[in-house]
Amino acid sequence: MAGEWYPYNLVDRITFGAAGTGTLTLTVGATEEFAGERIFFVPSTGTFNIVKMYDASGKPYSNCDSNNPIPGVLYDTTLAQRTDVDWFMVELNLPPNTTLYIEVSGGTSTATLDCVIVGKKRVI
Repeated sequence: MAGEWYPYNLVDRITFGAAGTGTLTLTVGATEEFAGERIFFVPSTGTFNIVKMYDASGKPYSNCDSNNPIPGVLYDTTLAQRTDVDWFMVELNLPPNTTLYIEVSGGTSTATLDCVIVGKKRVI
């Protein structure tokens, strides 16, 4: 029998150089389920684009690519100008033993990028 859902945040941090790339890796354990409600990207400096989102099975979560990226500014602007794009239309359900990969490309400066997916988790 599955346990009770409780608030949980999946987080990762990467650093990449100017015009560089990096991959955020968000993993759900073998005995856990995760349901995400919101996603935030917070760069230390510079800009970034999301070029690919997929899980360990290869299931895509967007049709973006390096030629048609998702601009990071859709998710991260100054707090007073933040948009509502950070909400998922439906919960992002990640089953046990799954990893979500988010590939990003950098802008004109070196940056550290934090990703937080706000949601809930339960042990199964």
